[in-house]
Amino acid sequence: MDRRAFLRASGITAAVAAFGGVTSLLRPWDHRGGSPSNEAVGGLSGGTDDSHHHHASSAGGSAGSSPETPKAASVRGSSILRWSNPATWGGRVPGPKDTPHVRATVLLDRDASVAGLVIEPGAELIFDTRRSLTIRSSGNVVVLGTLTMRPASASHLHRLLFTGAVESRFVGGGMDPLATDVGLWVMDGGVLDLVGTAKRAWGKAAGSVPAGTKTIVLSTSPSGWKAGDEVAIVPTLPPGKGHHLAYDIATVRSVSGRTVRLDRATTHGHPSVEVAPGVVMTAEVLNLTRNVRIEGKPGARSHVFVHSMRKQAVRYTQIRYVGPRKSGKGVLGRYGLHFHHSQHGTHGSLIEGVVVRDAGNHAYVPHQSHGITFRNCISHDTYEEAYWWDKAPRGGSVEPTHYLLWDSCVASLVRAEGTTGVRLAGFMMGPGDGNAARNCVAVGVGGEKDATGFQWPNQVTRIQGIWGFTGCVAHNNISNGIWTYQTVSGVHELDRFTGYHNGRSGIFHGGYANRFHFSDGTLFRNGAAALTLLPSSKDGAGLRFTRMRFDAGGASDFAVTTNHHVLPAEQPTLFDSCSFLGYRKAAVGITFTGKTYPDDLLLKNCRFDRNELWLGDGIRPETRVQFSPPVRDASLARPMGQPGTSRPEWNASIS
Repeated sequence: MDRRAFLRASGITAAVAAFGGVTSLLRPWDHRGGSPSNEAVGGLSGGTDDSHHHHASSAGGSAGSSPETPKAASVRGSSILRWSNPATWGGRVPGPKDTPHVRATVLLDRDASVAGLVIEPGAELIFDTRRSLTIRSSGNVVVLGTLTMRPASASHLHRLLFTGAVESRFVGGGMDPLATDVGLWVMDGGVLDLVGTAKRAWGKAAGSVPAGTKTIVLSTSPSGWKAGDEVAIVPTLPPGKGHHLAYDIATVRSVSGRTVRLDRATTHGHPSVEVAPGVVMTAEVLNLTRNVRIEGKPGARSHVFVHSMRKQAVRYTQIRYVGPRKSGKGVLGRYGLHFHHSQHGTHGSLIEGVVVRDAGNHAYVPHQSHGITFRNCISHDTYEEAYWWDKAPRGGSVEPTHYLLWDSCVASLVRAEGTTGVRLAGFMMGPGDGNAARNCVAVGVGGEKDATGFQWPNQVTRIQGIWGFTGCVAHNNISNGIWTYQTVSGVHELDRFTGYHNGRSGIFHGGYANRFHFSDGTLFRNGAAALTLLPSSKDGAGLRFTRMRFDAGGASDFAVTTNHHVLPAEQPTLFDSCSFLGYRKAAVGITFTGKTYPDDLLLKNCRFDRNELWLGDGIRPETRVQFSPPVRDASLARPMGQPGTSRPEWNASIS
C-alpha cells in the first residue's frame, strides 16, 4: 500500500479545500511568496542533540538512586516553524475540522483542536517545553516521524486528548490504522519521545497506615511528588471478603521530607505485615499523576498502538482512559500501550515511570516486540491481564517476545468481566527467550478461583517461557499469588518471591509434570494454603523448593496441600531446608481422593513448628513421604494400613 492509500485507509487524509481553497495541505516550506518568517525559538538550543534519548536510572519503588530529571528537548536547526503562524500552514492555522500533516519541524506553541493529525516521515512535532499545552483530536493521530512532549518543569502539562472515540464503533485487529479506532498510531519509522518530569513512581509506607489518617510517612523520600498529585494506597488487610479492594485514593496536599499529607482521611486500615522475623511488608503507595498525558475520555476510551521499527522513549507519562470495550470484551489490539510486531526494531526502548490507568483492556502489551525495558511502571484500575501479550492460538504457531524486562513494575486493581476473570493475572509470563521480571508487585487482582498476581499460562509451545524471576511480591489478590500450569522440559528458577494475604494460595503450582525451582521465598497467611501442589516432578533437575518459608499464619489447616496428579512422578518432589509454620492441623496435607497418581515427596532438612503430616483417608496407597534426616524416628510415611508402625497424629504408617 502506498503512503496516500495508507493514509486514506486510516481516515486521516487532508480534506480538499481545508485551507483557503487549496487542494491539499501544503508542506510548511511550500509557503506562497517565499519561506515563512518563523523566528528562532528562544530557550531551545540549535544543532542536533541526541541526549534526549538518554536512559535515566531507576526511579520507582525499589531501593536505588533518586529519579534523574530528563533534559528538555532540543530542536534540530536554528529555527523552526510555529504552529500558531498561518504561514506554516499556507495561510490558515488548522482548526477542529482539519487534519494537518506535519512535514517539517513544527513547534506547538498554542493549544490546538483538530480532526486528526499526521506527522510525516522525517518531520517532528514538538510541544513548547515552557508552556502547558493540549492537542484535542477527534480522530487518529498518526506518527510516521517524531512526536516530542518534554515539559521543562513539573508546573507545565503536555497533553494529547482524544475526544472522538466511540467504543461501539471500534473494529480492532490488523496492522494498519482504522478511522473507527481513534487513537495514537506510531507506524513505520515513527518515534515517540514522551518524557515528563521525573518522580519516584511508587514507594512504600514506613509502617502501618491506620484508617482515619490524613498523613502517611514513606520509607523513602518521594522525590518529585507535589501538591495536586493523586495517590493510591494499596490494600494489606488479611484475607476476607473484599480484602483485595480496600484501596484509598487521595490527593496530595503537601510533602515534607518523607511525610505526605492528604486531602482526605483514609477509609481503610493498611497494616504492616511481619511475614518472617524482621521482614515487614507495608503498603505500596502509588503516585498516579504525570505531566505528560495521552488520554481518551471516560466512556470514550482510546488507545496507543506502536508498529514502528524504531526505538521508543516513553517516560513519566500518564496514559488514561484507554482500552475500549465492546459487548463486554476488550477490543482486540486496542490496549493501553501496545507494541505490535515491531520485532527487533524496539530493542533498547525504555518505558519508565509510566502510568496506565482507568483502562478497559490490557495496560502494557509488548507483542512480538523485543528488547523493551519497562521500569517502575504502574497499571492501576484496568481490565484484563495488565502486563500481557497474545498467546499462541490453539493449534497455531507460537508468538514469542524476547529480551523483555519488567523491573519494579506494579499491577494494581486488575478487573475482569464475565468469564475472562477465571484466569485473570497481573503479569502473564509468556513465551520467549531472555525475559526477566524483578522486584515487581501484583496487588488487587480480582477475577475467580485461578486468578493470580503472576501467571505462567498453560500453553505448550516450542519456545518456552523460561523467565528470570526474582524479588517479586504478590499480596491481597482475590485468589493466588503465583499460578502456574505448564508441562515443559526447561528449568524455571523463581527466587525470593513473597506472597502474603492472597485469598487462596500463595503459590498454586499446576501442570502435569515440570521442573520448577522455587528458592528463598516467603509465603504468609494466604487463605487456603501457602502452597497448593498439583504436578509431579520430572527427572533431572526436577521440582524443588529450597529454603522456602511456608507460614499459614493461622489461616489454613495445612501449609502445603497437594491435589490431582495427572502424570506419575519420575522422582520425588524435593523440599530442601524449608520451614513450615502457622498451620492449624499439619505442615503437609495429602487428602485428594479422586482419580490421581500417588504423591511422592522428600522433605530434607526441614523444620516444623508442630504436627508434620496428615494423610487423608482414601488417598492412593502408593503415596510416599520421605524425611531426611528422620523426623521423630520416621524416615518414610505411607497411608494408614500400609506396612509399618501406626502414627495416628499423621494418620499414617511410618518406618
